[in-house]
Amino acid sequence: MKFFPYSDESDKPESIEGSPQVIEDAVPQELFREVEKGNQIADSIKKPTRIFLLLSASLSNVCYFTHTTTTNTLQAQIQQKLAISETQYGLITTCLAIPSVIVPLFLGALIDRLGSRISLLLGSLILVIGDIITFIGAINANLNVVLAGQLIFGLGTDSMVISKVKIMQKWFKGKDFALATGLSVVLIAVCIIAVSSLSPVLFNINNSLFLPFFVELLFGAFSFGMSALAALIDKKNDNAFEKFHVSEKIEKFSFSALRAMPKLFWYVCMSGVLSYGTYSLMNLISSKFIQVRFGMLDSQSGYLRAIPQLGVLAIPIWLGWLLDRYGKRIHAFTFGVTALMIAFILNATLPNCSGCYTVVAPFILEGIYIGVFGVTFYPMIGLVVKTENVGLAMGTFTWFIGIFGAILSPIDGAIIDATKEGEMHGYSAVFWFLLCFQVICMGLLLLAVKKDLRTGKILTRGAKDF
Repeated sequence: MKFFPYSDESDKPESIEGSPQVIEDAVPQELFREVEKGNQIADSIKKPTRIFLLLSASLSNVCYFTHTTTTNTLQAQIQQKLAISETQYGLITTCLAIPSVIVPLFLGALIDRLGSRISLLLGSLILVIGDIITFIGAINANLNVVLAGQLIFGLGTDSMVISKVKIMQKWFKGKDFALATGLSVVLIAVCIIAVSSLSPVLFNINNSLFLPFFVELLFGAFSFGMSALAALIDKKNDNAFEKFHVSEKIEKFSFSALRAMPKLFWYVCMSGVLSYGTYSLMNLISSKFIQVRFGMLDSQSGYLRAIPQLGVLAIPIWLGWLLDRYGKRIHAFTFGVTALMIAFILNATLPNCSGCYTVVAPFILEGIYIGVFGVTFYPMIGLVVKTENVGLAMGTFTWFIGIFGAILSPIDGAIIDATKEGEMHGYSAVFWFLLCFQVICMGLLLLAVKKDLRTGKILTRGAKDF
């Protein structure tokens, strides 16, 4: 079946004489053809093989999430053991983000050239090395060593995020795309909930950072094993993709495809940067926020911080099935961002109390956002760019996320330090500050909806329309 990506002839852009490609015309038509090929490839590969690929690829970067969860959940304990301020703690997260300011664009194009298999293995190996160095710094209360470990870990993080999305897009674009992503998100969420709940308990066993960071080392080794398994499965099924002339590699290292990215990609990409970026920054301060504003113990804050992950468990699988069948991905994402905005408003305005659980409400809303984000954003990126350019597209997203986090993380810490003597201990000001970026995000999503309607509704169509 052939598709014309415009709602009517008047929406077609005029051709430009001598131009190599008319972006808003030729590229969307090719994207629709890739979805058709994806359906055929899915039918040609045995279902158990696709399931094993899904499981191994999904867990290939689990140590990234457990690493950041451990660091965020134990913020107060890390500050205590390392004798550092809020601003210095912000440096720990900044070092994790620094590589994302420098390498993702280059790395994304390189992964498009090398393919996802090699980059998965190299990235997971770097994560293990970063975990080891961070572990050494944490148990010896050496901030500089911790920062070095975070820096190295950040280098591997970018490779893993980009490679995982690329291999998932290669295997599931066209059939069960959102459902596969949803299942991947649920698997990660289970690990995050476990680590968020257990990290304070492990710390309290001997009042030391040793046990929680040692467990993180085990997750690093597990991630490497899953990366190797995903690479092996992918290699054994090369023939299925070659049969339909689908390649994930570009012929030569180049950034030229970045200029050919359609506007729809930029709207989706930047809305993801602003929403997920502010959510991540909130996570960095949420543990101490709970303890200071609501009088919770560190163990209680760990349990409360796991609440958003319940949304990740409850939402992605059924929402992924619905999105694959009926579409409306961009609309679902907009709903998720709305929930996040309400959560930030509540965090900024809820009154202080001792041992009360009013903070549960914004955590539930945050869970709605992250559950929706996980099952909508990455499939949308995969749909609006060609398979061979997914690395560059994700590298661009990761680069902007890195810049956003590196700049705003120390600013957030400075805002809290400067206003901590106030009634809200600095946290009201920082949530209002981050909310401003979410307002911009909502504007970009409205532009994305409009553009999608004019360029074939690739983000709106369901399986029955392909």
